[in-house]
Amino acid sequence: MKLSLKTEIPMLLVLVAMFAAAAWSWNSVPDRLPIHWNAAGQVDRWGGKGSGLLMMPIIALVCYLTMALVPRIDPARASFESFAGPFNLFRFVFVLFLAGLYAAMHAVYRGVALNMMSVILPMLGLVFISVGWMLAHTQPNWTVGIRTPWTLSSRLSWDRSHRLGSKLFMAAGPVFVLAGLVGKPWAVGAALSVMLLVVLVTVSYSYIVWKNDPDREPPIVGRR
Repeated sequence: MKLSLKTEIPMLLVLVAMFAAAAWSWNSVPDRLPIHWNAAGQVDRWGGKGSGLLMMPIIALVCYLTMALVPRIDPARASFESFAGPFNLFRFVFVLFLAGLYAAMHAVYRGVALNMMSVILPMLGLVFISVGWMLAHTQPNWTVGIRTPWTLSSRLSWDRSHRLGSKLFMAAGPVFVLAGLVGKPWAVGAALSVMLLVVLVTVSYSYIVWKNDPDREPPIVGRR
């Protein structure tokens, strides 16, 4: 999958803006900053300017570079061409998610009262919707998608598991948005339980389809 200025410039601009925000805020925020919040939206970890201002931009940069590199080193990299659009959309949404979280942190640094769970969960919901859209188009590869031993050993399991996973992830997205609007710890727990259920159902389904696929192949470690 070839990278293009059309897809990369928006993400690079977001990354530059994050580092620029860190530089702009360096001398105007306290030396001790909140860097983590619990399920109730309360601060449970503090750090210095280095972690408070630079950690999130660095994480975003590492994630961007990793996602840009994956299609180039995957043994099945040719498959990425067939779902380049949905994959690039997911990459952009994920970088925006980190930037949105970073913007909320800056707001807190400047005295704005925010329930961080009410900020994080709706943005996570949008990420999961983009994941669902991507899964609907993802072709077999070794690094992106629902990669269980069974989807990697059966094309039928891969196709059906990704169709189901796409629907479940897209359905989970609004659940996280609603949980964020509620903003209560129990809503956070409910949303996380839904995501755990999505994962368990998808993985179990991949095994069931593989088990009943007459054309399934043995796992790669057992092939000769």
